[in-house]
Amino acid sequence: MLIREMQWDDIDNGLLEVLSHLSQTEPIPPESKAKIWNNLSNGENAMLVAIGTDGKVIGTGILIVTWKYLRGGVRAGRISDVATHPDYEGRGIGSVIVKDLIRIAREKGCYKVTLKCSRKNRSWYERFGFKEDEVAMRLNLL
Repeated sequence: MLIREMQWDDIDNGLLEVLSHLSQTEPIPPESKAKIWNNLSNGENAMLVAIGTDGKVIGTGILIVTWKYLRGGVRAGRISDVATHPDYEGRGIGSVIVKDLIRIAREKGCYKVTLKCSRKNRSWYERFGFKEDEVAMRLNLL
């Protein structure tokens, strides 16, 4: 297994299949794929994938970095879309990805890293030092 930065070809080489295990996914038009790619691959964010021996994506995670007016203009990170293909769960792939995303957040000077997870995954993230903090809110627009 290899953990590396995501590349454009990974989108159709297993990434969408892995993400489909997080939430319902639908086909993405080519122009939307390009817009998403351009937005996420801006140099501030980090998109990691785990590649299996067959060359397909078997795990993924994203670090979104934003600048804050608070605290003198520092950066904050948010981890999102951490997923492992069910055939590869329990092998530590997600752990390696999360640890790498935390390391990258430190290197980018983020003063904190947040994430949102289901209650059933809370204890898994606590192993990395995450603690429950405030309340997540959501407004569905579509």
